[in-house]
Amino acid sequence: MLTELGQLIETHRKTRHMTQTELVKQIGLEQSNYSAMIHGHRPINDDILSRVIDILSIPDEAIHQVKTNRHDKKQVIANLRKLSPASIRKLRDYSDLLLLAEKPPSQN
Repeated sequence: MLTELGQLIETHRKTRHMTQTELVKQIGLEQSNYSAMIHGHRPINDDILSRVIDILSIPDEAIHQVKTNRHDKKQVIANLRKLSPASIRKLRDYSDLLLLAEKPPSQN
């Protein structure tokens, strides 16, 4: 599964009708390293990200949004890790209720 940043990169690559092979050649990466980066198995360092942004003309706003979303997700995870077992049970019960409320009534 692609990361949010990986999805952004792939979307811009495809809209420019560029193959992965062409992109990795311009970036100076191996295909396997590129794949690992967009799938989140390896971090994308700032130098490579800068080259990708330049090559694909990705707007700064799009990169900022991805970074903001990543920070927000990390904050949520950090907060969840601080919960007590009792609070976790309450949260699970609440999420179960929400899921039940979303289900359409069964038709007999």
